[in-house]
Amino acid sequence: MIDNFLEKTNKWFNRDRKIVFFTTFIIGLMVHFTLYSHELLAYDGYWHYGSFLAKGWEISLGRFFIPFIDLLRGTVVSSALTSFISIAIVAFSNLILTDVLKVKKNYVKILMGILMVVTPTFSLTLMYAYTADSYTLALLFAVMSVYFLNKETNIKNTILSVICIILTLGFYQAYLCVIVTLLAIVFLINTCTEKELKFKDIIKKILLNIVTLIVGIIIYYILFNIIVKILNLSITDYNGGNKVLSLETLKNLLPSIKNTYVTFYNFYFTNSIIESSKFTFRHIFNVILLLLIVINFITLIINNKIYKTPCKLIFMIIVILMFPIFTCIIEIIAQGKELNLLMATGLYLPIILLLKQIELVKLDKINVLSILIILISIWTFILTDNATYVATNLFNKQMSAVRK
Repeated sequence: MIDNFLEKTNKWFNRDRKIVFFTTFIIGLMVHFTLYSHELLAYDGYWHYGSFLAKGWEISLGRFFIPFIDLLRGTVVSSALTSFISIAIVAFSNLILTDVLKVKKNYVKILMGILMVVTPTFSLTLMYAYTADSYTLALLFAVMSVYFLNKETNIKNTILSVICIILTLGFYQAYLCVIVTLLAIVFLINTCTEKELKFKDIIKKILLNIVTLIVGIIIYYILFNIIVKILNLSITDYNGGNKVLSLETLKNLLPSIKNTYVTFYNFYFTNSIIESSKFTFRHIFNVILLLLIVINFITLIINNKIYKTPCKLIFMIIVILMFPIFTCIIEIIAQGKELNLLMATGLYLPIILLLKQIELVKLDKINVLSILIILISIWTFILTDNATYVATNLFNKQMSAVRK
């Protein structure tokens, strides 16, 4: 049995996947070298450095799987250790993601991996050394839940997807945004490219996805309530955690939906989430990026004659218009939570979508512009990460000098 497993693993982890994984991993190590070499932390991360075992507070937040990872790590908290582990997990998550999106070209896979390990959200995650590996595991299971949902439809894959959803939420609930957004991306890609896909099959798949998500969320919430009762804890009211799945959530549904659009706008067109002192060219690039995505979809709709099936076209338009809701859905479920940079992984997925579109759209000029915008985005993220590290390191030295 072990030999069979090793043989299958070796076959799956082929030469191309090894190139993508190790390229992503090495670039991640290079980009974040300043962070782990100087042991830089978020300011409230100093409280849990050296040794940490998540207990009542993390469990009351609903992140009840974190203690298990702390135990596996021997409760050791080191920026270097958790950075290495987290970068490796994200690099592996990218391999699953490229399978989910059926990416064929190696350079697209590599660009996806690089993007995932250089975003400011991932950089901030690494600065919380005591939870970084747990949060990246949430990302991995989020991607895996979509992977199983998009395999052959059967009980086994559905159950595995539900388990992955529960694991995702049990590590960090914010990664629900990744699950929902990825499902939307897969839907859009399949609708654009699979000419034989019938409308009734689309409806069946959408319903299956929705039911699987709801079942996963409900089981997670039941499990969460059982655990806090066994441990004699209370569900925290921090960020509205005690109001999840309550009647108050339904009452405030429309305002919270509006908030998702505001957050999406703030992320791409203001400096309120990725902080900057003034307007930057990043916003111009973001406008071009989102326009390219729309242009590519219009091209695919025309080339594949999707307009001849009005129902498909209407569903596509609705999903595209709902994209801000998918990327910020945590603001609807936990309405006390205002999405911040640490929770913003889903907001980077439009860039992943644009990368996939490069394979689908056969327009050289559009593709060259797309790659250019993506490379500029990646470079901007790298600069942002390292500017943060330099500033944090300088601040630490100043504080050390003041103490002396």
